[in-house]
Amino acid sequence: MLYSVQFEPLLETELEQAAGRLGVSPSQFIVSAMEQALAQAKEDGLPFQPSRHGEVLPESMEHLSATKLAIRSKLKAQHVSNQDDWLAYQEAKRQGRQWVPTESPQAVGDSQNGRYDLVSTKKRSAP
Repeated sequence: MLYSVQFEPLLETELEQAAGRLGVSPSQFIVSAMEQALAQAKEDGLPFQPSRHGEVLPESMEHLSATKLAIRSKLKAQHVSNQDDWLAYQEAKRQGRQWVPTESPQAVGDSQNGRYDLVSTKKRSAP
């Protein structure tokens, strides 16, 4: 389900900083906060009452399992790589030249024609 929420600029800045401290996106931070608030209200048997917006959520990087940390680390590295590629593409586009993807086992193609396709590196079994 998709919701659109408009924050005051100061609250939006606080949200981004808190999410950054936890190493998650602002959207993930909001979802986590809502899940925790609703779970707490359900446990208490009380109607939902929002807590102060300045509270820091207890889920921080040191409380995560090794698997979750590894996944987050891999996703963050992939995000940085994708962001670098996007910026390189935009710069090449601005300069009027063709962009060539960074070296990746998934990027295959003909550098002479400038045609690249991203393909799965998984081997397919015979039908």
